[in-house]
Amino acid sequence: MEANSQGKVSEHDRAAILEKCSSGDIALLQKLLEGTELQHHSGPTAVRRLLAATVASKQTTTVKYLLEKYPTYSFNEEFEIIKSILDNANAETLRVLCSHDPRLASISMDYGMRSFLTDACARPPEHIVAVLHVLLDNNADVNDGLGPGGGALYAALLGAQPPIIIERIVQNGGEVSFRTLSVALQKERLDVLPNLLRESRLRNSKELEDLVQCAKGTGNEEAITMVQDFWIAQRDRQETKHATGTTKMWWQRWKA
Repeated sequence: MEANSQGKVSEHDRAAILEKCSSGDIALLQKLLEGTELQHHSGPTAVRRLLAATVASKQTTTVKYLLEKYPTYSFNEEFEIIKSILDNANAETLRVLCSHDPRLASISMDYGMRSFLTDACARPPEHIVAVLHVLLDNNADVNDGLGPGGGALYAALLGAQPPIIIERIVQNGGEVSFRTLSVALQKERLDVLPNLLRESRLRNSKELEDLVQCAKGTGNEEAITMVQDFWIAQRDRQETKHATGTTKMWWQRWKA
């Protein structure tokens, strides 16, 4: 490939480089890249552009090659790459990208109103669960996005994600807010509600009373009973604290 003394390439060669990224032809890509000095954030053949084309085409081996060739590359506003990962549910490539720079998993968007993780939680569970596991494996920020009391837990409940994802988000520090519990009730997520109640920090009597009313609004008797049991347990927490092992705690009544 011909390049000038500054390592710049022609428009024709730029297009050829992107084509090889998409096709996964690493041998030819290596030849095309010889003698060029691509800048990370400028020009159509920037590393970001190469990675975006490669990720969109699900060329995981080529992604590995590019990251090895440009080891100092760090992720910042990789929105095109994020969209490709989500559209293709490409967990394998995401794992490679996060191995290079785990901060990718916590990228925030729209001034903190969205994140990689909350956007992923909005995708259909049957399509995105593997990607969610990779993000959580890489310590994605579980409390970023969707405003106060939001975060990944709120997004996962809205997106009907399975119990294992809900559990992992909580284990990773997801805030169980009143807002989160409200949506769990609205969605009638009785499969995760006991655990969410147990992990919540609701202690204010007004919030607890409001939560009971929220449960009653669903018309679901089982949900109402769960929340009322929780409310009673908080009100009488000293008695609950000293309950014997033969007396089931309120949440144990709802375990299978």
